[in-house]
Amino acid sequence: MNEGDLYLARFLHNFLIGIISAGMLSLVFGTVDPQFGFKFGVLYSLVMSPYILLLYDKEREALIKKYGWRGSGYAVRLLITRYFGGGVAITAATVEKYFGESIPLLLLLGLVWALVYAKLLADANHPDVPHYWVMKLVNRSA
Repeated sequence: MNEGDLYLARFLHNFLIGIISAGMLSLVFGTVDPQFGFKFGVLYSLVMSPYILLLYDKEREALIKKYGWRGSGYAVRLLITRYFGGGVAITAATVEKYFGESIPLLLLLGLVWALVYAKLLADANHPDVPHYWVMKLVNRSA
């Protein structure tokens, strides 16, 4: 399998995971009280920051050993995706506050978050080996 097909398989793998999680989170936080979404997003970012930054430090060291200095860029992409839970909650609460409980708009928001999530993780070479059915799907389309 060439590098382009592997990148496509990683992107598809991450997108399918991201569309489920981002779509559901945007629906949940976009249909409850907007204050709950804001509070959750801020508290998630504050409470999880020590753990996320510890993970970042360890991942950065491991990725630099594996990929050289490109590994530090991969670690930053992984760091950004760790904060997505709080970001989805805040943006969904903002959409609800200004546009009401618009389900199509919240689903579109989930789609955008999933695309960004998949792009960041695919650029960070995550996962190393995508799921078997994604690899089979990519190979069949080539």
